[in-house]
Amino acid sequence: MNPYPSESGEPDRPVAVLPEKFDFMEDGVEQLAFYRRLAEDTEPQVRGGYPIHQPDFREPSPESAGFFLQRWNDGVRLGRCKPLPPELERRWREWADRYFEVRRRSPKLEMRDLIQDITERQEGLSWPFHATEDILEEWVVAGDFEAPIEGEFYFAEYVTRPTFDRLRELRLLTDGWIYDDGWKLRFAQGPEWARAKADMRERRETQMGLRPRRG
Repeated sequence: MNPYPSESGEPDRPVAVLPEKFDFMEDGVEQLAFYRRLAEDTEPQVRGGYPIHQPDFREPSPESAGFFLQRWNDGVRLGRCKPLPPELERRWREWADRYFEVRRRSPKLEMRDLIQDITERQEGLSWPFHATEDILEEWVVAGDFEAPIEGEFYFAEYVTRPTFDRLRELRLLTDGWIYDDGWKLRFAQGPEWARAKADMRERRETQMGLRPRRG
């Protein structure tokens, strides 16, 4: 039963779940099916209970500001929606535990989340802009945390030493890096990553005046 009945009378809509992060998971197909089932079970129970916007299930990471349970409970604290039914909240907390367990054995997912964390804190974005993944990778591979970052695309105050060290470990462990190819995020190694880096540098050279400003 829906404890938050909608007055709109709108028909049911497919629940939007972005599969991209699951591409970097061990057993990603299984995890996506599990998460999609949770989102589909949740949507009819909370529809109409959040007057600001419709429930958003696109972000599966509990650490992200876009994670459904975090956003919903923020709404509860602000008096904008009612608490989730206890069983439903329990299932979302179980998913959070499951996500971290899966990530512990998914180095590509951990790399992706660490890069997202940097850009969320620096720019409020879920992924680096202006094709700068190669700049971050080269700084990490060089291993000098105190070295200046090329072009000031990444501000050191948003990259902690533990994040830097762990990204370097993951780069060496996986022998590759993650980048946006214009359509989706991809993990690349060897010649593919070399070609991607060359393309990013070329794109930056043609995007004059788009460098981020301080302050």
